[in-house]
Amino acid sequence: IRLQSFIAREKKFTQYVSHEFRTPISLVKNAVAILKLPEQNKDRFERNLNRIESATIEMESLINTFLCLGRENTKLKLANIDVCKLLNSNLQRNALANQSKKVDVNLIIENELTIQNDENLLNILIDNVIRNIFIHGDSKAKITAVDNTVIFENDIVDTPLKTDDSSTSYGMEIIHELAEKMNITISTDIINNHYQLKMAFKT
Repeated sequence: IRLQSFIAREKKFTQYVSHEFRTPISLVKNAVAILKLPEQNKDRFERNLNRIESATIEMESLINTFLCLGRENTKLKLANIDVCKLLNSNLQRNALANQSKKVDVNLIIENELTIQNDENLLNILIDNVIRNIFIHGDSKAKITAVDNTVIFENDIVDTPLKTDDSSTSYGMEIIHELAEKMNITISTDIINNHYQLKMAFKT
């Protein structure tokens, strides 16, 4: 039984890493493409170099996080986290990585939200939800931070919960597995092609 559990964890690790590396790799590819353009100026060069450095740091963090998830018993690295700041940074990064996806995302902060949890894991959790918005969203989406909850809403081209795309199913698996590990409540609903995911924190 222990061997079977180990093999299952190894398989999940491979699937998750393959899925999660898409965003930082896309950022690196986009930055390199821009750096190859003629007539580079110093600001553009430094901006795209910083994007490559940021993506590299993120990939290193992803590897450490999934190694952590792959272990049977893992202690969370607790820290005070500004959830709204994390939402904003993930939104900007995904917008850069998915420039071909014309989705207008409105971020609404009703109140500041600070929690104590594992920042690396929460970053990956939020990143997966926002990535789903860009992949499956139509033209507009909304993210609202209110009380102790973040609500992600968008009209959908196809459904993250029902699509046959294996990469999307991995994304939803990661969302639920991370949320369970961090004691975060996730609920989803679909009404008339309108998708809603609620992320409730214990504060």
